[in-house]
Amino acid sequence: MENDLRERIKFLLPEFQKFLKPTDVLFNIQGLSVELQEKIWENEKRSRTEAVALLINAVSVNENLTAKFVVALSDEGYQRFIDLINKEYPDKGDKFCQDYYEFLICYMKGDLLERIEPMDICGFLYQNKCIELSDMETIRSECDSHGKFQAVQELFFLMQRRRDDWPSLFLEALKESGREDIKAKMDPGASPEELERTGVTVGMVGSQQNQDVSITEIYSRTSDDQTAEKRVLTPDQINDDVEELSDRVSAVGLAEDGDKDGLDSDYEEEKYMKEGSEKEFSKPKEIKLREYQLELAEKALTGKNTVICADTGSGKTWVALHIVQEHLNSKESPKVAFMARTNPLVQQQYTLFKNFLGEKKVYIINKDEKSNVPLKKLMEFSDVFFFTPQILINNIEKGETRIPEFTLLILDECHHTAKGEPYNNLMRKYIKTKHNNKDIPLPQIVGLTASIGVGPATTEDGAIAHMIKIFSNLDVHEISTVEANKEEMKKFVAIPTEEHVKMEVCYEDPCKKIIEGEMKKVETIYEETMKGKEVSNSRQNLPGGEYLSKTYLGSIIKLKNQIMCDTTLPQDSGRKMICCLTHLGILHEALDINYLMNVEHVVQFLNKKYVEESQQPDKLIPIERKLLKFEKELIKTFENQKSIKPNPNLRLIEEKLQELYSESGKDSLGMIFVQTRATAKSLAEYLNDKLQGIDIPVKPFIGSKSSETSDGLSETEKKELLEDFRSHKVKLLVATSVGSEGIDVPECNIVMKYNYSGNEINIIQMRGRTRKAGGQAIYISDQSVLRRDLVSMEKAAVMHRALDELKQKGKEEIRKMILTEQKNDLQHQEEQERKLRELQNQKKRGFFKLVCATCKETEINGDNIKLYKQNHHVAAEREFLDKVKKEDIKEEKINQMIRKSIIYCKKCPQKLGKIFLIHDLEVPLLKIDAFLCKEGDKLRKYKNWKFVPYIIDEINHKDLEIIFPKLTTPEVS
Repeated sequence: MENDLRERIKFLLPEFQKFLKPTDVLFNIQGLSVELQEKIWENEKRSRTEAVALLINAVSVNENLTAKFVVALSDEGYQRFIDLINKEYPDKGDKFCQDYYEFLICYMKGDLLERIEPMDICGFLYQNKCIELSDMETIRSECDSHGKFQAVQELFFLMQRRRDDWPSLFLEALKESGREDIKAKMDPGASPEELERTGVTVGMVGSQQNQDVSITEIYSRTSDDQTAEKRVLTPDQINDDVEELSDRVSAVGLAEDGDKDGLDSDYEEEKYMKEGSEKEFSKPKEIKLREYQLELAEKALTGKNTVICADTGSGKTWVALHIVQEHLNSKESPKVAFMARTNPLVQQQYTLFKNFLGEKKVYIINKDEKSNVPLKKLMEFSDVFFFTPQILINNIEKGETRIPEFTLLILDECHHTAKGEPYNNLMRKYIKTKHNNKDIPLPQIVGLTASIGVGPATTEDGAIAHMIKIFSNLDVHEISTVEANKEEMKKFVAIPTEEHVKMEVCYEDPCKKIIEGEMKKVETIYEETMKGKEVSNSRQNLPGGEYLSKTYLGSIIKLKNQIMCDTTLPQDSGRKMICCLTHLGILHEALDINYLMNVEHVVQFLNKKYVEESQQPDKLIPIERKLLKFEKELIKTFENQKSIKPNPNLRLIEEKLQELYSESGKDSLGMIFVQTRATAKSLAEYLNDKLQGIDIPVKPFIGSKSSETSDGLSETEKKELLEDFRSHKVKLLVATSVGSEGIDVPECNIVMKYNYSGNEINIIQMRGRTRKAGGQAIYISDQSVLRRDLVSMEKAAVMHRALDELKQKGKEEIRKMILTEQKNDLQHQEEQERKLRELQNQKKRGFFKLVCATCKETEINGDNIKLYKQNHHVAAEREFLDKVKKEDIKEEKINQMIRKSIIYCKKCPQKLGKIFLIHDLEVPLLKIDAFLCKEGDKLRKYKNWKFVPYIIDEINHKDLEIIFPKLTTPEVS
C-alpha cells in the first residue's frame, strides 16, 4: 500500500510541477534535512519546477516522508492533489463541464477583471475550500496595495492551485455574491429568459440592442440571407474534440454596427475612451486609415526595422495598431510587445488596442499591478503585451523570457533610446544577441516618435550624427515620414494658433529682496565654517551668479554631493556645510515660487519645509536649529507683509483662460506647463479657486514619487487623474514635463506654457498637445526663457533639414554608418562589462564598517551586513534597530515584500534605509549612499552596492527568523 502511494506520488510529478509551490509544504514535512530544505528553497528562487522535482524525489523514496507530505498537502488546502492521490476522479461529463467552464473563464478574463470585486466572492470560495485563509489575506493585500485588477489575477492563480473543480465553484461564488448577470453569460444552459432577467440582452445581429451577449451564443449566417440564427451550445451538443470546441467558441462576437467601410480613425479616437462596455473578445474593428497614415505604415509592413516619425496628432498610434493587426494575421505564432516609458502611456495604449484586436489576447503588466505569473507563462496564453521597457529587461535578466521569443517590438517615444535609458539598455541586449548569434530570428523593431531630436548639436552634420546614433541604438535602417501625402496630413493635423506673451517682471520685488538677503546670510555662515576649520579646497567655494538661475541650483547640488563624499573634512564642518547648502536649495525654490506665484504660496511652501525639517528636533545640531529659526522668522516676515501686490502674471493667466474657455466652450480641456512641482501645485490651487465660478476644475499633474515623502503622484493616482481629465471631471491640468510626451487626449485644445523652457523635442510635442482643430497655444515667458525657446526652435528647424539630408543619402551609406556606430558601441559595452567583472572578482574578505554619512556616529560592522535574495542588503543585527528611529509610511507591496517604515539615524536626520515586512518579519534594508565605508582609517563613499569592494555573505529566510521577531498576523474577518 505504501509502495503504491509512493509510486502514485511519482506518477503525479507533472501535476505537482504545474501547480505546487514547494515552500507552502516544505517546512511542514518533519524529517527532511535542513540541508535539503535549503536546497529546495534556493532552487525555487530560480525554477519552481526544478524545486518540485527535488521535493517529490525526496518524499517518494521514504515511506515516512511520503505520508507526512500527503498530510502537509491536506493541511495547506491542496485538495486537487489529495483527490488525485486518493484516485478520486470526476466522471467524464463533470470533467468536460469543468474544462468548458475553464475555457469560458479564460475567454472572458478581460471582462471579468473589470467587473468582479474579488473580496465579494472570497468568503464563499473559502467556505468551500477553493482558497485558504492565507490566500484571502494575499488577495486582500493585493487589492489594497495594487487595486482589484491584480487581486482578481491573484485569485484566479490561487484557485487553480487548490482545486481541480475551481471553475464551477467560481461560477457559484458569482451567483452567491449577487453577480448572476456574469454567471448567466457564462452558463451554457442559460435560457433567453434567464439572460433577459439578469440584464443580458439577446437578439439578432445588427440590432442596436444587442450590445451585451452571452458568450455561448454562436451566430451563423447563411450564404443566401444576412439574418442571423441564434444557437445556444450545451455540453451534450459539443464534441469532445478540443480543437472543434475552440473553433466554435472562437466564432463568438459582438454584433457589428453595420459600417461596412470601416471606422474612421478620427471618429474612433474621439470615442474609444468613452465606451462603457469594451469587449476584449469582440470581432476586430476595421480602421480606415488615411493615405498619409498608410504611407507611414508602408515600410514597417514589409517587416523591416523602422522608425515612424510624424507630428503629434497625426495618428501614429493608429498606424501602429494597423501594423500590429497585419503582423498578427500574417505570422504563424506572433508575439507582440508594445512598450512606453511611463505607466500612464502604457495604460492608454492598452485601452485602445484591446478594443480593436478582436479575439486576440491582450495583456498589460503594470508596475503597480505586478503579476506573480512569469512573463514566459503568460506568453502561452496572450498575443500582445503592454508594459514599460524595464519590465521586459527585468524578465530577461531573471531568465524568464528572451528577446527572440517575440516577433515584434514597438517602442513609443523611441527618441529616448539613448545613454542610460531603459530603451537603450533593452536594445543593447537585442544588438548583442544579433551580433553573437546571426542565425537566431529576432523581432521586428518599430519606433514611434514626433521628433528624433538633435542632442547637443547645432549644425546639420551634428544633427545627422545624433540621428545615426539613435538609429544605431534601435537597429533600424528605415525611417518613415510623410512625403507623398503631405497636403492631406496638413488637413487633419491640428496646428494651434500660437501667441507669445512677455511676462511682466517686477524689478522692485520686496519678497525677492528678503529671500536673497536670507540666502546671503546662509552663505556667510557657510564661508565662516570653511575659514574657521581651515577648509581650503577651492572646489568647495560657493557658486556666484544669479540666485534664481538653474545654474546656481545645479552648482549647489553638485557641491553638496562633493562635500558629502569628502572624507578629509572635519566631521562637524562637513555636516554644517551640507546643512547650509540644503537650506540654500530650499530658499532657491522659494525664490522661484515667488517669481511666478504670490507671497501666500511662498509661505505655504516654507511652512511645509519647516514642518518636515523640525519633526525630529532632538537630532539637530546648533547650526540646523539656527537655520530653522531663520526659516521661521522668514515665514513671519512674509505673513506680516500686507502691502505686497499680487503677481500680475497670475491675473494674466486667469484672464487668458477665462477668455479661451469662453471662446471654445466650458467643456474644452487644457494643459498648462510649468517647470517645478511646487509651482504646479501652487498654480493648480490658485486657478481651481479663481475658475470655480465658470466650473473649470483644475488639478496638478506631476511626476512619480521619488521617495516616500516626496510630493509626486503614484502611478495609480496619475492613471485616475488622466481618466478624470478625459471624462471632463477635471478640465485643466497644470503639468510638469511628465505631461509633455505621449499623453493622448483628443479633446484638448488649450495649451499654455508659464515660463517653461524645453528642448527642440518638447517644443514640437507640446505644440501637439492641442489635438482639436482651432486649438490655441499661449506662451507666457520672460526674456531668458524666450531666448532659450528661440534656440530650441532653431534646433527643431536644423533637425528637419538634417532629416531631409539624411534621407537623400544612399541606403548602403546609411547602413555602413549604422554598423560602424554599433561596432563601436559593442566594444564600449564589452569594456564596461569587463571592468565590472574585474571589480566583482577583486572583491575581498576583510573588516569594514558602515558609518552614517552625515554624523559619522551611527555604525554597523560589515560582518553584520548580509545579502538577501541577491538584491537586498540587510542590517542583520537586532542591536542596529536600537540605533535608528522608525517612521511608518503607507504600506506598499514590492516583489512579495511590504515596505513598512523609513529608518533614520538617531544622531542626525539622515535616512538610512527602509524596513520591509518579509513573511511577517520586520527586516531593515540599507541604502549604501546613506553611509560611508570605513576601511581602517579611511572613509570612502560608494553610490552603489556593487562597487563596495568586500564580499557580502548571503542570508536565508530561516536565519532571518532567528534574528528578527515574527509579527502576529491579524485574523481575516
